[in-house]
This record gives sequence, structure tokens and C-alpha cells, in this order.
Amino acid sequence: SQVKCLSCGTESNKMDEIMDINLEILHANSLKEPLGRFLHVEVLDGNNKYNCEKCKKLSVAHKQLSIIQAPNVLVIQLKRFED
Repeated sequence: SQVKCLSCGTESNKMDEIMDINLEILHANSLKEPLGRFLHVEVLDGNNKYNCEKCKKLSVAHKQLSIIQAPNVLVIQLKRFED
């Protein structure tokens, strides 16, 4: 995942090995759309601001997940219902 502080531009990168992902597929015709939502840029603001180590304050930031290298076996859990 990558988080970019919008105040100072500092980027924080974290690599995690994932073996499974959860996709909300309600009203989707294929996995392409839910996978796109899973990988979209999330804005961290309001009560969910990013604690930037360089700025030393809570800042608005962008967070994005990406798959650098897929595992040999990837488990995809399909969420077919609303909360």
C-alpha cells in the first residue's frame, strides 16, 4: 500500500504479502469492477486523517492498494450482500 500526504507530498510505502482479498460484488457483472474498487485511491480526511511523520500532524492523504506480485494461490472472497 502507498500513502501520500497531500500537505508535504511525502510517500509511505508498505509491502504486505496477501493471500486473500474480499470483493463486494453486489450488482457487478464481472470481477473487473469490484477489483477496481478494491484498488481505487482512498482519501484519508475528516476523522480518518493520516498522521504524517514528516509534518508531525494529522493531514489529508491519499491511500492506494496495489498488487505488485500475485501469489501462487489467491483466494478471492465474494461478498454478495449489503451490510
